[in-house]
Amino acid sequence: MCIPVLAVWGASILGTTGTAAATSFAAYAAGTAAAASIASGVVGAYGSLQQGKFQSKIAKNNAIVEKQKRDDAIERGKTEEQNYRRQIAGVKGEQRAAMAANNLSLDSDTPMGIIEDTAQFGEMDALTIRANAAREGWGYDVSASNALASSKMHKQAGRLNAAGTVLSTASSVGSMWKPKQ
Repeated sequence: MCIPVLAVWGASILGTTGTAAATSFAAYAAGTAAAASIASGVVGAYGSLQQGKFQSKIAKNNAIVEKQKRDDAIERGKTEEQNYRRQIAGVKGEQRAAMAANNLSLDSDTPMGIIEDTAQFGEMDALTIRANAAREGWGYDVSASNALASSKMHKQAGRLNAAGTVLSTASSVGSMWKPKQ
């Protein structure tokens, strides 16, 4: 019911009558539908590209943040290691003072062994602090590398989605002009 009314209306716009009017209107409608499909495809492809770029920038920013976290972890580790070494030096001083207060010779084997053990275990702990900070920093490095890889992937996905939209649109528009049998 709507088609004949639209055909008559389209014919009046195009200035034709009868079968010619219906044919002209059908061609006009097909052209309009094709133009709308093309416009939709262009907008969709552009949107895919922009989304890919946006996601890529987010991933790059995440990589920057991860690198900042890495640097912070290493600096915190250095500070903690230095503080721990100072603490161990203080413990060794307290041990010497306590031994001297008890009239122990600091040159004898037992007092020196205690102080040397304190120094040795303190050094092992300080190196553990350093290693833990390095591991934490390495974890952030891995996250930064993953974020950069993700950035590249998002950009490529945007391009591929845009290409897919263009191809889909071309196929859709092409099928509108396919000869009827």
